[in-house]
Amino acid sequence: MIVSLLTTERPRLFYGSLALLLTFLAFALAMPIFQDYLVTNEVRRFPTAFLCLGLVLLSFQILIFGFLLHAVKRGRVEVKRLAYLSQKSFTEPAA
Repeated sequence: MIVSLLTTERPRLFYGSLALLLTFLAFALAMPIFQDYLVTNEVRRFPTAFLCLGLVLLSFQILIFGFLLHAVKRGRVEVKRLAYLSQKSFTEPAA
């Protein structure tokens, strides 16, 4: 329930933190590859390198998805606010 509320009410925070987590995971997996490359001038672990690339691309897509959901949520809030403001109040005198 908390995750559902977080994704609908604060999508930028939820998907941004998920993208940050995936990016940190990708960089943590890539550090041994960089160190090995600096020593030997060869990349010996191509599957791990491709995994790191895929994680970074996935995190970027998740981040963009969070920004898009935030824009949709903001648009829906604006429409609700305009619908509320267009209603006549009960305290206005009849003309």
